[in-house]
Amino acid sequence: MIFDEAHKAKGYTDDDNLKSSIVGDAVVKLQKKCPGARVIYVSATFASNIRDMLFMERLGLWGTKYTSFNTAGSFFDFVEEK
Repeated sequence: MIFDEAHKAKGYTDDDNLKSSIVGDAVVKLQKKCPGARVIYVSATFASNIRDMLFMERLGLWGTKYTSFNTAGSFFDFVEEK
């Protein structure tokens, strides 16, 4: 899967108390429906806020399987401290 203009998915949140963007929800649902698919995120302007990366779960920057950051939040907190 190639998500061109991936920055349009920012605004996704996994917090049930907050409303996600429609595009962000769709991108995350599609990734979950195709767990074996390779993913490419293409955007020149997505990183105005590190937390806008939440929909990019396939980057492997957080999660118990491969990193020391169990959650996206712990990864974002670490980056924001530095």
